[in-house]
Amino acid sequence: MDHAYPDLGQLVNHVARLFRQAMGREAAAFGLTALQAAVVLSVADSSVPVGTIAERLGTDRATMTGVAERLVRDGWAHLRPNPADGRSRLLELTPRAASALPGLASAATTISASAAGTLTNEEIAQLVSLLDVTARALEAVGDR
Repeated sequence: MDHAYPDLGQLVNHVARLFRQAMGREAAAFGLTALQAAVVLSVADSSVPVGTIAERLGTDRATMTGVAERLVRDGWAHLRPNPADGRSRLLELTPRAASALPGLASAATTISASAAGTLTNEEIAQLVSLLDVTARALEAVGDR
């Protein structure tokens, strides 16, 4: 491979950073950061524990709590006690966030399509499959 990233980890991190930057540009049109947009997309039409969102998005609970509180402050979400676990809170979207969901989802789809623009459908499926296998292998290492 002839590129500036000598190993798989660096290349994957670079691609992830480019996706976040692209989503950040799109999210800014809604007044959100890339992470806030990811949270809104992750919650969608249900109430989700803040800790679960943190796990889904690969961030720590403290960071996610801050993001959730900023979404609440700015009118994008509500936090309420989790009836199933008194130690956690559920994040649910406001109508403002719900109305932005289609635009955010469309932006995410457009970014992905742009990233895969030169790949065939078969190559995209292969890439997704290989990244999934890689993620599972890394998760298994982390579980040890």
